[in-house]
Amino acid sequence: MNGVRSLAACLVLAGLVLPARAARTDRVGVGLASGLFVPAMKEVREIYGLAPPVALVLTWTKKSGLAFGLGFEYLSAGGRTVGSAEESLPLRLRLWTVPASINYEWDYGWIRFSAGLGAALNIYRERWEAEGLEGLSDEGQRLGVFARGTAEIPVSSRLSAAGIARYGTVSTNVRSYLGNSVNLGGATLLVGLSYSFSADVAVGVGSGRRRDER
Repeated sequence: MNGVRSLAACLVLAGLVLPARAARTDRVGVGLASGLFVPAMKEVREIYGLAPPVALVLTWTKKSGLAFGLGFEYLSAGGRTVGSAEESLPLRLRLWTVPASINYEWDYGWIRFSAGLGAALNIYRERWEAEGLEGLSDEGQRLGVFARGTAEIPVSSRLSAAGIARYGTVSTNVRSYLGNSVNLGGATLLVGLSYSFSADVAVGVGSGRRRDER
């Protein structure tokens, strides 16, 4: 009971201390984040484990709550083929991802949530790093689909701490050592900072520049 009371008191205090959400307007946001990628496929996890991606996130949110997102992500993971220590060979996977999504955003107290669906262009390169085996390397590009959710807590009127969770599939049509198709999808968990400003400000700045040029 004391623990529940303490948690409730902390939430009330946080609500008093954290900046209040401003009235909704059309907004543009830019975010930087990093975190952890957890491959869905067991064979990929066994070879590469968990890898830390880095991401740039761009958003345009209407005051109705409808939001559009575009991102750029990069991941590089080193691994080794499955087998004994003598037979295990080094590999390197690089993955570039460009996700685009449609989301719906809503506020719950001072926390801003969003959820949505999207598709991503995934460009991958897997390199065999052992001498003489470079010919086994593979690369390609595939489209994948995903679902995502975010939560943002304001730090100031424009700056927020953000958490992003996404789960998607990326079938490569390449066969694994067990004979099944390799899926480079999985769960991506990111934390970072997001800076947002009114879309009216961006339009106003652009209009001012055009007037100056005249």
